[in-house]
Amino acid sequence: MLLLSVHMLHAQDSFGPIKFRRNALKFGTSLTLSKYFLSYEYALSKHVSIGGMMSYSLGNFSGYSATIFTRYYVRKFNQSGWFFEARGSYAHFNPYVYSAYYLDPPASAGHLSNRIYYGKHIADIDYWSVGLSGGYKIFCNERVFFEFIGGVHIGKATFGPEYIFF
Repeated sequence: MLLLSVHMLHAQDSFGPIKFRRNALKFGTSLTLSKYFLSYEYALSKHVSIGGMMSYSLGNFSGYSATIFTRYYVRKFNQSGWFFEARGSYAHFNPYVYSAYYLDPPASAGHLSNRIYYGKHIADIDYWSVGLSGGYKIFCNERVFFEFIGGVHIGKATFGPEYIFF
């Protein structure tokens, strides 16, 4: 996942000492432009932060997700460098799915069959997960940076009983 992010910070007095910046408001997209993110992160110290992220997905598997996370920065919150995070997420999706299919024509020796799907309906999928991630933050200037994130997670999905048939 690649996030193009922008720091949105409170103005500071140019005559006073430089203060440690604790807030980051981030927005971004996936490389395929099918998922959009809005995130807020607050630094508890120079190395530890907490935050939350909302995302919206388009396409065949559209839906939204909400994530809370805490990060540890190897260098500092407002410097380029490696970080590690623990996160928890909830996602809800409503894709079109099919309840069954049949083969047309029926398979026989040496003959290929086409699958014909039927029972098209909208699924109601809820997904809860927790995970560990790592990444690298690269600052382009004081307010603009990129984050490269990868990780593993484990989760559980539930499929709602409500179907709309067409």
